[in-house]
Amino acid sequence: MDKIDYIEIYNKFYHRKNSDDHSLKEKEDYRTLNLKLKVLNYYSKNTMSCSLCGYNEEPLILQLDHIYNNGAEQRKAFGNGNKFYRWIIKNNYPGGFQVLCPNCNWKKMPHIRKQRIVLDYWNYNSNLY
Repeated sequence: MDKIDYIEIYNKFYHRKNSDDHSLKEKEDYRTLNLKLKVLNYYSKNTMSCSLCGYNEEPLILQLDHIYNNGAEQRKAFGNGNKFYRWIIKNNYPGGFQVLCPNCNWKKMPHIRKQRIVLDYWNYNSNLY
């Protein structure tokens, strides 16, 4: 498998040709995106695809899933985004993660889906009265 060019993927989806012309926020976003793509590439075994359904058309929408549903604890301990991706790389890509598309990640959380369905039903019915 060819090595993935992270900058090419970034340019393809965000049309950034010259990062020197952009704000500090955009440069930070670029660094975070680059780290995210490296982490996703590792955990997807260089396929940049969902480990359940195989979706690979837009790698930027793929998500890093905590297999043991301990994401809240890890975010408290290590932070989000850039900090979290740096922690993963610094700790030599620890186990317990997989790459999922948003649909498969959503399907994995039945307790959240159930709560949202109840809330939607309640909101819909309360508008009828």
